[in-house]
Amino acid sequence: MVLWYMALPHLTLADTTAIGFTGPIFVMIGAFLALGEKMYWERWLSAAIGFVGVLIVVGPKMNASGGLYELIMLGSAPLFAASALITKALTKRDKTEVIVVWQCITISLFTLPLAIPQWEWPTVGQWAIFLGSGVLGSVAHYCATSALRAADASATQGVKFLDLIWMTAMGFLVFGDTPTISTLIGGVVIAGATTWIARRETKRAP
Repeated sequence: MVLWYMALPHLTLADTTAIGFTGPIFVMIGAFLALGEKMYWERWLSAAIGFVGVLIVVGPKMNASGGLYELIMLGSAPLFAASALITKALTKRDKTEVIVVWQCITISLFTLPLAIPQWEWPTVGQWAIFLGSGVLGSVAHYCATSALRAADASATQGVKFLDLIWMTAMGFLVFGDTPTISTLIGGVVIAGATTWIARRETKRAP
């Protein structure tokens, strides 16, 4: 997370999005090496098609001008993947609620020392925003952890590319950002890949 925040101010949104979506690939590799999960070809194909969909959306806006910060952002991807793999391993022993609570506690403890030197007391409005973000983030972590408990880590990664569609929809509804043709085409590619792998996984499930 520290690497992600270090790089974010120095990269375009397109570069950030494209690099960030390498995360599922690292999760799938780690699931094979560390957790011994079977690597079905459909999962790799779905991830590849999903990533192509991302590039269709952000490719025209990428400029590769971030230099060192692009490498820093890329370095954050396998660390986020490692976090997901650790969570997957913990689901075999701990309840979902316990894992989510400890995630919140550890993130707070490790990031607090970095925040103190720049600390400014939030306003009432900012506290409300922080509260809303905390609730949404916790619900998201709960859902993600529940998914990792129910399925292989590699099987859940295709769905990650749908984040781009949700971000586009929220940008339109909240900020009035009109999706481009490339966004719509990329969204169709991502949705198609996600639907296809979901149907394949359903047939494979006992």
